[in-house]
Amino acid sequence: MSTPNQPNPSWPDLRRYLAERRRNLGITQADLARAMGTTQSAVSELETGHTADPGLNTVARWAAALDTQIVIEAEVVVRQRFAIAPRAATEPIADAP
Repeated sequence: MSTPNQPNPSWPDLRRYLAERRRNLGITQADLARAMGTTQSAVSELETGHTADPGLNTVARWAAALDTQIVIEAEVVVRQRFAIAPRAATEPIADAP
């Protein structure tokens, strides 16, 4: 599998890439677990997808233990709602500057 250079690789794509990277480097799950500060069973769950949402910190530790850099880009979309109350009939309208 090649590096997931897709614009929006999915979690399964990334999971498969990191699992394959570990195997290609000849690192056992137990060795990877020690490098990540976790257990072999936790690594197995990550690689098989039994951990639905591992969190960014876990993925960063996983990638770092495999000497792999992951770049995460985020786009923040701000949506605001404004509640505009009707102006009272007796309220003057401000003059424009």
